[in-house]
Formats: sequence, C-alpha cells, structure tokens
Amino acid sequence: MKKKDVRKYLRQVRFCLPLHTRVERKYLQELRETIIEYQHEHNDISMPDIVKHFGTPKDVAIDYLTIMDEEKLYRLVSIRRILRIVLTAALILILSCFILFNVYLHHMYLLDKEAMAVSEETIIVEGDGSE
Repeated sequence: MKKKDVRKYLRQVRFCLPLHTRVERKYLQELRETIIEYQHEHNDISMPDIVKHFGTPKDVAIDYLTIMDEEKLYRLVSIRRILRIVLTAALILILSCFILFNVYLHHMYLLDKEAMAVSEETIIVEGDGSE
C-alpha cells in the first residue's frame, strides 16, 4: 500500500468524524502509525486489505465515538452548534451593514447628481450682419 492510500483512508476516517479537535488529530496520528506498522509487517497490502483488517472508515469513526466520553462529546457538539449560530448571525449582520451602506452611498450619489449645477454657454454675436 502506498502512502497515498494511507492518506486517502485517513481522510475518509476524518470525514466521518463529526469533530476535528486536537484529540481527534492525535487519534488519527496513532491510527496512521498503526496502519504503517501493519503495512511493514505485511508486504503488498492494498486498500481492501486495510479495510478488512481495520474496518471501513465509517466503522472506525463509530468505534472512536463510542469509546469517547458522552458528556465531553455532547459539550463539544453543543459548542460547535453555538459557534455556528454565532458565526451565521455575524455574517448576516455584516452583509446587512454592507447592503445598507451601499444603499446610503447610492442615495447620496442621486442627491449629489440632482444638486449639480447645469451650465449652458451661449455665444452672442453682435452686429447686424450687413457688411
């Protein structure tokens, strides 16, 4: 198995994990080391061999989550949910301010356009034109 296959497998496991904290990174690093050790013990292994030995990425993620402390998991998911709500509200506020500012600038542009003095130049030629 190539390093590319190990990265692909670990990426799939990471995708199945709902959280991406330092603890999960440490778990993935240990899993990576275990897979590489297994690779050295068994030559010419492929992705299906890894899946057969370690399980599907989804199964590995589920196993990790079942051994995780329930209260810690609930707290982390709650924090993530609150953070998502706060960031969404901040984004809505920033976009609203941007839109209001552009409406204000457009209004000021229209007022300035109306207030501009329009000048005409008239040329008066004196003389009777009979010369």
